Amino acid sequence: MRLFALVAFLIFPAIAAAQPAARMMPDGLRTMAPAGWSSYCASDPDACAPVSTDRWRPDAAMKRLNAVQTSVNARVSAASDLDNYAVPELWILPDRSGDCEDYALAKRKALLDAGWPPEDVRLAVATTEQGERHAVLTVDTDGGTYVLDNRHPFVEPWQALPYRWEKRQARDGSGWVEVSPPAQ
Repeated sequence: MRLFALVAFLIFPAIAAAQPAARMMPDGLRTMAPAGWSSYCASDPDACAPVSTDRWRPDAAMKRLNAVQTSVNARVSAASDLDNYAVPELWILPDRSGDCEDYALAKRKALLDAGWPPEDVRLAVATTEQGERHAVLTVDTDGGTYVLDNRHPFVEPWQALPYRWEKRQARDGSGWVEVSPPAQ
């Protein structure tokens, strides 16, 4: 897996150039946060505080996104919360292993620590093509919304993934919003 991640990192610019441009993932009405997110915020309120909506764009955005995607996917191995903590659901920064939301939280932390604006780095929940609930990290850029996902080796435009999008964090961090269906 680590060799694949390194190869993916090295060839990503060519793949990114071949991808269609992403559009922004549209926010819908306010909705309830996942229970795990609420527990996570109770344990670390600073990580969940509302943010300003001023926009800032770092240079080489896709390079940074791909570096975070590759490093977290290589560093964390997949394991359920039952295996790790003997509970059915726990949102937590992973040490060495975790499930989908743990990967997403690790990627979120890495981007925030690198100075990425919090309003552009938002967790999202979707249903996979197999009907399973799945959490990912979405990142809004000048080129649209991209997804960092432990199920995929590369950063992908949100609408390119085979998911039924449900909700994601509100831009200002004050709660969660439904994801509106993409415009055709």
